[in-house]
Amino acid sequence: MKELITEGFIGEPFHFNGFIQNPNYIDAMAPFPLTPTADSIAPGSIQEYSPHLIDLALWLNGDLIAVVGLMKNFIPKRTIRDYGEMMRANFDDGCVWLAEFENGAQATFQTSFVALGPRPGLEIRIMHKR
Repeated sequence: MKELITEGFIGEPFHFNGFIQNPNYIDAMAPFPLTPTADSIAPGSIQEYSPHLIDLALWLNGDLIAVVGLMKNFIPKRTIRDYGEMMRANFDDGCVWLAEFENGAQATFQTSFVALGPRPGLEIRIMHKR
């Protein structure tokens, strides 16, 4: 894919869509591997999954110049693996953000601990003008 983009075979990239999700944590009773440390929302899916999408996006399209996003905690109480009990777990279970690349292409990203689908699922799409 990188070679086709670099060679101009696909034309000018307009959109990059990246998704990475894992439904393993949709069950609040399943032992959750992260330990809560604060009352504010802490990085969860964005910290665990976003670096993979960001690396691919930057490698395929170049630098980002603008980003805006939203994190949400869908399951506020979970069984925390290190404590073996249900407790407040204010991590982002899902995150979405929009971005713009230096080359003018737009991007959408989504990471999720609770989206149903492959375990884990990584998908990228690039839409272009040919």
